[in-house]
Amino acid sequence: NRIALDEMVNQVREAQDFSTCPASICPPSGESSNTLQLVLSLWPLNPATGDPYQPGGPPVYDYIVYKWNNSTKNLTKYIYTIGVQSKRVANQDIIAKDVINFTLSYDATTSQVTIYLENQTSSLRKTFNFKQTVKANLRNKVSP
Repeated sequence: NRIALDEMVNQVREAQDFSTCPASICPPSGESSNTLQLVLSLWPLNPATGDPYQPGGPPVYDYIVYKWNNSTKNLTKYIYTIGVQSKRVANQDIIAKDVINFTLSYDATTSQVTIYLENQTSSLRKTFNFKQTVKANLRNKVSP
């Protein structure tokens, strides 16, 4: 639970904005309406140096998408890149299992997201719940 939240907070802090991922970069998921997701747009990483950069022309971003499917109880991180223009590697990983509650709220005035994550697991006939809430600010928000 804590590792998944730390991962999400770090990516929120690096993000330019919360957004929707264009279909040309993020393939349609085909998932049901039981899916809650957080989409972050990030500057791509320079292929030579690994440093974030803003490509010329219209803004082009890499995307990190966190999806929680309440049917499978998995929280999955998807990385979608703009291809060879970014050193970031496209990937997907389950970052939390047994997730029974995942909520997001965004305050546009402070550019702050609040993430609540709750896991439930059973061991030796006992049920354990792990609940945590974190807040993270977009540090790299681009002003309109």
